Amino acid sequence: MAQVITLAGEKLFAAKAQANQQLDIDTFIFANVAGQDSTAAIDRNEEIPTGSVVFEQNVQQTGRINDNVVVYSTVLDSLTGPFEFNWVGLYSSVNQTLVAISHVPTVAKTITAPGSAGNTLNRNFGIEYSGIADLAGISVSPETWQLDFSARLSGMDELTRQLASDMNGKDWFIDDGFKVVSRSTANTFSVTPGIGYVSGLRVELKNEQILTLQSYPQFVYVDAYFDGNASSTWKPKVAFTVSNTEIDDYIDVNGTQHYVLKIAKITSFDTVEDLRNINGLKQQIENHINETESAHKASAISLAVKDALSNSKLNMQDTSDWYGVYLSQFLRDGEQGMSHAFNRALEYCRNLPYKGTRIIFERGALYKYDDDHIIGNLSNCMIDLNGSTVQRRSSSTFSSTTTQVIPAGTGLNAREIYVADASKFKVGDFVYSIKGVGLDNISSDAREIQSIAGNKLTIAGAFYYRGTQYGSNTPTGVTICKRVRFIGGGGVSSAGDYNDKIVLCNGELDGNGAAQPSQAWVFNAEINLSSNRGAIYGMTFRNTAAECITGHGIDVNSNQFFDMGGSCFHLSVHDNSLDKTGGSWFRNNQCERTNLATQAVSGHAEGLVTFSWGAGRLVVADNICKDGTEPFLGAFGSPTEDNPDKYLVVHGNTLERFPTFMSYLAADAVGVSIKDNILIETGVAPQVQEAIYANPSIKCSGNISVGSNGRPTLENVSRNERLAIGNDVQLQARQRAVISDPNAHAELSALNVPNPINAQLVLQGVNSVITEHAARVSADYKRSIYTAGGPASSTASETWDEKNKQLRYSINPKGGSGGSFAWTTYSGGTRKHLEVDDEGVAFNRMQYGNATYYGEKHIDGSWRVIIESGNLLHQKRVDGVWVTKQTVAGQ
Repeated sequence: MAQVITLAGEKLFAAKAQANQQLDIDTFIFANVAGQDSTAAIDRNEEIPTGSVVFEQNVQQTGRINDNVVVYSTVLDSLTGPFEFNWVGLYSSVNQTLVAISHVPTVAKTITAPGSAGNTLNRNFGIEYSGIADLAGISVSPETWQLDFSARLSGMDELTRQLASDMNGKDWFIDDGFKVVSRSTANTFSVTPGIGYVSGLRVELKNEQILTLQSYPQFVYVDAYFDGNASSTWKPKVAFTVSNTEIDDYIDVNGTQHYVLKIAKITSFDTVEDLRNINGLKQQIENHINETESAHKASAISLAVKDALSNSKLNMQDTSDWYGVYLSQFLRDGEQGMSHAFNRALEYCRNLPYKGTRIIFERGALYKYDDDHIIGNLSNCMIDLNGSTVQRRSSSTFSSTTTQVIPAGTGLNAREIYVADASKFKVGDFVYSIKGVGLDNISSDAREIQSIAGNKLTIAGAFYYRGTQYGSNTPTGVTICKRVRFIGGGGVSSAGDYNDKIVLCNGELDGNGAAQPSQAWVFNAEINLSSNRGAIYGMTFRNTAAECITGHGIDVNSNQFFDMGGSCFHLSVHDNSLDKTGGSWFRNNQCERTNLATQAVSGHAEGLVTFSWGAGRLVVADNICKDGTEPFLGAFGSPTEDNPDKYLVVHGNTLERFPTFMSYLAADAVGVSIKDNILIETGVAPQVQEAIYANPSIKCSGNISVGSNGRPTLENVSRNERLAIGNDVQLQARQRAVISDPNAHAELSALNVPNPINAQLVLQGVNSVITEHAARVSADYKRSIYTAGGPASSTASETWDEKNKQLRYSINPKGGSGGSFAWTTYSGGTRKHLEVDDEGVAFNRMQYGNATYYGEKHIDGSWRVIIESGNLLHQKRVDGVWVTKQTVAGQ
């Protein structure tokens, strides 16, 4: 609607004022002008459209709003009409002057008729002119019906919208409000109920909105506007539009302003890209925070508040407000993923003038990362995911392929890498070359990009491969991939680097392993952190391509690990940092399906917990783990090596279905305690068992083996007597292997020989079947074998006499007679080689020459008796050859 004072009216006002005469305005004129645009500007020279006038009526009421504004009004009652009008004029009949004009949308004036009531309209004309109230002689205040509040209220609405936009951001949403998600029904999507702001207008979706699409890609727009209903209730309203073209704000045919915002991009029936902004902080504040020289950085504000309240009692919320920053503060419009914002937050915290900060993520949000998040020299910082999920993006967003061969060697041409798309990288990124599967086909160390020119990357050093070093070309089509880690600290590749008190907690990390180009351990560690009193707790880790956590000095506590391509925890620290990082803990964790890539592919992920450079000083306790493709523990090395492994405590773990308990244990390992673990269908490698037998610095007790896999079990008793019992036993249902005090079975000491080791082995089988067993000793001992719960009869004893160097076997058959000792082997059938009973000694079914030797069989001068071709030969070994001295014919 347009309204003006005519030039003729303005001249009239001036003339009356100059002559000090009263201004008289007394008539409303209504006309219906064909083809008139109510929104177009009005020509102030316009005159009365005499051919279109439909009605005239006197001014019925005047009112003074202020010295410079007055209002003229008239009422068209229900008996006036019928007609339509779109032109209203205010006229001074005394001066025959058209004073003011208003162009309005066409209005229908009806009258009361049988069966229908006519409408009543009031028309108000506000005139603003300096001193017009006195000039027109109007001194009374207007009646409320004379005031058109719509413009004023519209102005208030607009002011509120602009204030909301200025204070909190133009377009943003709270949590999942207005989030578009796919549904189980094909080609249908839902808009999640919630609250948001569109161009500052607060909108609310109370019920789920269903969208159906026929083609892709499509954009989803929210259309927000302010509208009223028949009861004059005004509130924001929303509609949704699906289109593959851009849509801007617009004004509809009723003059209502619509604000349009793109909230999602749908590229397929199950792929939705969320375009909403869920950060309601003013962009100018964020930019100001990031200004290096800003006098009002959050840190300065925090310190000012702290100083102001220094004499007040503090609470936990005060501390959080002072020392916490939110990741949302560092997000910027148009950025893909959260990596840039996270790196800005880390940089900001590094520059704070105080210790003790916290980076807080948006509660319940999903963040995707595609960069290396470098902690640098940051210490005393908690990274609180606050219930959110962080997910590694597909490698297609941070990798490309070579378009030219990279020559062998270390020259400049070996450092110039031509790729299909250099936009995936930036100067300062570290990149790997990946030729194929396995550790030999990935460059051993990432190389820093020094410059980018077109699609040419120049890196700091030539790629080095474990197998060929610098000696082979890198062909075209090879993947060049940026190093991506959720946390990248020091301590592994940098001598002496570590970060003090770094904590990661309260969220979920998804490694998106299926979308990564390599499963080699050097490439895909999600967290690389050497810390002192650092911690990782309350986290869920899923779907890593290879290693999950590498580093040292961390308490990895109360986490979940599912579907790990490599190790859950890979210990590695430079020896220069070892005293600074202290010990590590891996405790109270739940781990399922680990090392799925296998050691053959990863190259260095020998166990669920893997030991690397400077490993040790580790406690592995109270974890529940199952279904490991590789052993539970990796290879624990010798203390004499460079960056040695020292001190390992493994207590109270429950393991189910691992190939073996440990990949390797050095025979001279220092400070190893293995205690109270439960091994379910999990074996112990013979080499590890041998190391436990031989080394007094390895303590092993209280472990229980359960299952039906026929693997060796892990068990020994007090090391004071250097006795380790390794049970080559298949434990079936209801079978058990225990160590007990011999006093409980004193009746078994048939030879009345004291038992100096104060322990006995008891084997119990199904249906009284005694399983096979083995023992190693180094002092006087006696072992009895019997049917559990049975009498002293039907037992056998094995006794080692240290003084006489004699191993004696005795049998206590039931009834005191019978019984024999037999030496047999089994390989496709039982072969009894030796049998001793009351009648004598028998040699049976000798396999290797059927010989009995007197003396060492490989030393000259020894004799043997052998059966050949049915004859009995007496032979002597002379110059390495057996010479027959006597033959007794078999016939």
